[in-house]
Amino acid sequence: MSKITLLTVSTTSVAVSAEIAAMPDLDGWGNLTSLQQAMARDTTGQLKTLVTQYGTQTDPDTRDATLNSILYYWAGVQDVDPGSRTASMIYGNAIGDARKLEFLETLYGESYLGTWCWGVRDPNPHGPAAAIP
Repeated sequence: MSKITLLTVSTTSVAVSAEIAAMPDLDGWGNLTSLQQAMARDTTGQLKTLVTQYGTQTDPDTRDATLNSILYYWAGVQDVDPGSRTASMIYGNAIGDARKLEFLETLYGESYLGTWCWGVRDPNPHGPAAAIP
């Protein structure tokens, strides 16, 4: 039987301040801790700031951009070069922003590995596999 890494649950936790405990929380999955645990572990305070900002923003485009930043900081992939998951052949940077895939890998608890139509494996998505909005 194979292990379903998405269902992995963190067995370690750190103390959460009263301020963070009063903020929104989402469960962790895969290699992702809960949102409050991630905020408590973030020594920069940036994740907590982003969550606070998101709650006060009204412009849809600004909220979308902030939500993406929250996801990237939550997964610890905020510093990943957006162009770093360029396909090794043909398609170039089909995914647009590598942090999207890196977030999903953290969420699922496993690395992406695609297969070209001729059987070659590639950790970087090509065009047909990269349709992430």
